[in-house]
Amino acid sequence: QMYLSEKTVSLPLQMASFGGWVNSFFNSGETAVAQPPAENGYGAGSTSGYFQAGSSSPSPATTAAEARPSQTEIKLVAKTVRSHGDKKLEPSWEHLVSEFEVQNRVWDSLTTAASGDTSGMPAAAAAAAAAALPEQKRAQITAELSKAINASRGDPKGAVGLLKPLLTAPAPGQEPLAKMLNHSTEKAIHAVVKASRLQQLCERLAQCCEAEGAGSQPKELESLLTSCQLPATLESKARRVLFLGPSKAEQAKADKQAKEAQQAALRATIQQLASAANVSTENAASALENANGDANSALTMLLSEAEEREARKAAKLAEKLEAKMAAREKEQQEKTREAASLANVVSKLAGCTVGDSWKKVSSEFEAQMNVWDSVATAHGNGSFQYQAIQQSMQGVLDTAAQDPSSAVMLLETVLFEITSQRLRLTNAMMVAADGVLDASRIADYRRQLAARLRVLAQRLKTGETSDLSGFQGELKSLLQSCNLDERLKDRVRALTKPSPVVVKM
Repeated sequence: QMYLSEKTVSLPLQMASFGGWVNSFFNSGETAVAQPPAENGYGAGSTSGYFQAGSSSPSPATTAAEARPSQTEIKLVAKTVRSHGDKKLEPSWEHLVSEFEVQNRVWDSLTTAASGDTSGMPAAAAAAAAAALPEQKRAQITAELSKAINASRGDPKGAVGLLKPLLTAPAPGQEPLAKMLNHSTEKAIHAVVKASRLQQLCERLAQCCEAEGAGSQPKELESLLTSCQLPATLESKARRVLFLGPSKAEQAKADKQAKEAQQAALRATIQQLASAANVSTENAASALENANGDANSALTMLLSEAEEREARKAAKLAEKLEAKMAAREKEQQEKTREAASLANVVSKLAGCTVGDSWKKVSSEFEAQMNVWDSVATAHGNGSFQYQAIQQSMQGVLDTAAQDPSSAVMLLETVLFEITSQRLRLTNAMMVAADGVLDASRIADYRRQLAARLRVLAQRLKTGETSDLSGFQGELKSLLQSCNLDERLKDRVRALTKPSPVVVKM
């Protein structure tokens, strides 16, 4: 904690007890001996590092009058320092008044509870009521605190001394009266004392500013500045008035700026080297380091390595090109085999397309007969027969084995007879019949696709792959009409994708 007496500056102290702390504040006639703060790097009375920052040496033209702050600046700084010290005292008194009002309500509640029957209370409430503050102590505390509060309305600074009876122990081994208050009220009392102490410190600092630090040692002023807890901007102004060097924060900021400027210059040199030698900034930085910071030597080193680097690059490019060509040839061989294989698969599918569609019709018609039988049995028409329809359909299937084209027309006739008798066909039967109608067309498209795949295989085999765009459009159109599964479609599409030789430089 920091304390400033009326005549002397009290520096940080390590108080051994609560009573010692209080006595150090209220015994204004005593002088506390402080430990000296750490050196700030400037030495007593040194100002050259602060006022000449950014220059290698002081300018001969700089006179003492130009270095000294004006009287207007001195008065403004002193006024602002005093304002900083005054701004917390009155609000701290107002906060104490508010907390003491709360304290009185708590005491009243405990007194009321203690005077009544506590048998029905919870244990915690009953214990609190039993521990209510005796009236004598309450009256003593109220008198002392009320006297201080009333005095603060006319003299906030002088009224702080009236808090001493509350903060000092009445006798050895006894606690101060403030310890009998709740924590918030006790804390508010200490806040008033702390604000008063800050006000005294700021007043002393303002006087030192007005005297331009005369009669005070730099270490004493440094401690006083630290104790006043000024904002950074105001502290900087006060240091100028007191002819003190920069604060640790200001010095750290200046060092940081100098380091950043040095790094910026280094980055610029590296960038110039990288641009001149056409290398990366990483390589330029490494060369500069190897040349012990000599940019000319670093540039010579970088340029001498250029030819070797280009030779390695050309050799690597040739190696990549050879590898790409080998991969391209291998891929082309694989595509040739794939095209021939797909041509055989699609050709076989084309050959069995029509036959498979009639097999589907036969299978679905058999299932259709079972459905009709089940419906007839459920409606009591078990004697109803479908021999005529069955015989007609069997005739269609027999014809399909010899002449599928003629069988299609017979199938349409049988389906018409079935619908004319108001008999329902299953969806599967209708799909199978539609499949027969489309089978010839699909088979023809598949034969065309197989033929084009054979042509593609031949072109791939002979290396005629300069332009496959025509195949891409043609195969895409055929694929949409061949009714192939997605796996076969993907295999066909993969054949027409371009495979250019790409070599990264």
